[in-house]
Amino acid sequence: MNQTISQIIQRQASLGDIITLKLKTGKEFTGVITEIGTDHITINRDEEIITIVTDSISG
Repeated sequence: MNQTISQIIQRQASLGDIITLKLKTGKEFTGVITEIGTDHITINRDEEIITIVTDSISG
């Protein structure tokens, strides 16, 4: 079975955990996980809410 990035993150991390996500563009975002959706991850970083589409996350 081929797992999505969202499924892997759900298995390995929980809401409230600090995570660093590296995008395919080379940018990195670090923050507290506030939501894990089927196609996105939302983090809170320095009072800024960032939603990242999982297709843009580097595997």
